[in-house]
Amino acid sequence: MCVRPRSWVAWIADQEIWLLIAGVSLVMFTSRWATWGLGTLAVAWFLRWLGRGSPTVRTALDGPAILLLVTIPVTLAVTSDRRTTFTAVSRLLAGLALCYGLANWARERSHFPVLTLGLAAAGIGLALFATVSVIWPVGSKLPIIPRAFYSKMTILVSDTINANMMAGALMMILPFVVSMTFFGDKLSSASGAVPASAARLLDSRWVRRLWFGTSALLVGTLLVLTKSRGGWIAGGVSLFVLLAGRWPRMLWLIPAVLLAFGLLLWRGEASGLLDAVVFAGSSPVDDPGSIPPGWSGRPEIWSRAIYMIQDFPLTGIGAGTFASVADVLYPFLSFRPHLEVTHAHNLFLQIAVDLGLPGLVAYLAILLLSLWGAVSNARFYRRTGQYGQAALAWAGLSSLAGMLVHGTVDATTWIVGRGSFLPWVVVGTIVAQSGIRAADGCEQTNSAGRDTP
Repeated sequence: MCVRPRSWVAWIADQEIWLLIAGVSLVMFTSRWATWGLGTLAVAWFLRWLGRGSPTVRTALDGPAILLLVTIPVTLAVTSDRRTTFTAVSRLLAGLALCYGLANWARERSHFPVLTLGLAAAGIGLALFATVSVIWPVGSKLPIIPRAFYSKMTILVSDTINANMMAGALMMILPFVVSMTFFGDKLSSASGAVPASAARLLDSRWVRRLWFGTSALLVGTLLVLTKSRGGWIAGGVSLFVLLAGRWPRMLWLIPAVLLAFGLLLWRGEASGLLDAVVFAGSSPVDDPGSIPPGWSGRPEIWSRAIYMIQDFPLTGIGAGTFASVADVLYPFLSFRPHLEVTHAHNLFLQIAVDLGLPGLVAYLAILLLSLWGAVSNARFYRRTGQYGQAALAWAGLSSLAGMLVHGTVDATTWIVGRGSFLPWVVVGTIVAQSGIRAADGCEQTNSAGRDTP
């Protein structure tokens, strides 16, 4: 009598991807419904526990993830703005839930075509949304793009998005859609993950290539239109890493680039290059949240972040309160009055400011374990002839590499931005692939044991 209800719960748990999408969307894109989003994500965990007998599979990230969770009550206790910190903490919880949700949902190869096609759909949606939500830079950069082109894109939302923020999100999706355009048809069938009729459509080689190719074209085009040089460089690095996975000899270009940068330093021209990297252009309206263009403003912002870390090393200042704390305790001297600098403009400084050094250690551990997992996955799947999975693993590595580069001058992939769920999608995909790899390894070991006389 008890088997049937539990089997139904297990079936619902197998469809948890839809609960994840709903819960994360409520948390990331609304503030009013964030609590309901967290409740939706909690229901997914409860159903998983009830249907499978365990709330989650074990992963290599469990230790750092627990440490990251421990910092949440601490940051809520020390914050001077409980509402702002709750919004930031909600995004962190949603990201962790999404990461573990993907690791638990994508337990079969048939789930990965659905996952990648969904990521491409997110890229298309993000690119289309950018046309009605981004404050486009219309300065002198890249004059080949006429101003009239931007005038055709009318802002239709009240809560606009900074071009650098959008660039950081698009940059993380770019290596996936580019890689899957060429290798997406080598992923396994979607049969079992979706109804048979939908699987036949999704398994079509041309459907996959058209879908991934369209997403890559839109994501790449909108990334260029942001005129975010930090986003361009990060996107270029991610594509370089992606190509280096196919042609390892390209890695020999790295010493040449380092040598060229060294020559610029020696000739005293590095400041001009740094100005070009971080300059974000001018906006058509006076954006009160924008900092002065160029390199000159970054060191002062970073110095304030370092002061905060020195004064609050274990607890942080309270997630999301950089602007208010800096205004009261560490005022800026070279910026115009009433300028609100909302974050530290560096990924790792921002994490330490928000959650203290324990939070930074936890995040670094998750990041390093994810990078190593991506490399291990790519090697394993390439060795076993699963080239679609190998390309997906290397795309994850490329996306994280681009995030690290972009994180040197911005913090858009952390909980200060609505695109903060994207790194957790990447990490969750890597962890899910590692789970499949571990299962394959066990099967091969068992087969070898059975074959041994």
